[in-house]
Amino acid sequence: MPLYYNMFIQMKKSKKSGFTMLEVVVTTFVLVVAICGLLGLFFSSIILNETARNTSIAIQAAQAKLEELKNVSFSDLPTYNNTTFDVSGFGSGLAKGRVEVSDTAYNSSDYNLKKVHISVSWKQNSNRIVGEDVNLDGAYSSSEDTNSDGELNSPAEIYSFITN
Repeated sequence: MPLYYNMFIQMKKSKKSGFTMLEVVVTTFVLVVAICGLLGLFFSSIILNETARNTSIAIQAAQAKLEELKNVSFSDLPTYNNTTFDVSGFGSGLAKGRVEVSDTAYNSSDYNLKKVHISVSWKQNSNRIVGEDVNLDGAYSSSEDTNSDGELNSPAEIYSFITN
């Protein structure tokens, strides 16, 4: 066989190998979609991590405030009603806690109970307010009470009963 014929066969074979433009475009599109999905998951995990961190800090602050109230004399508990406290671990003005102390239906000579409700609201880095205290002042406002239960609620809140 002539040398020219062998070169033609080799050129013909090399034209059949490789990818078409359509295959390259489809593959690139699939990879871009997959990478965008992974980036979305990554950013969602950052936001969820921040929320979990802040919720943990807020619950610890509420527990610390409850422990403080347990060490107060029973007769002084009502003085803590509608008081607010700053939460360490957040920037200045980015979180506020509220204490509500009230009598219960079980007050009698046998049972003398006070209901204590502690809630903490805070602002995320994304400017989303977590909890019903939208303006983070710790004061109850009916316009902030989204579920109309007469309390400022939050994912970080504690209810407890204290007796003398």
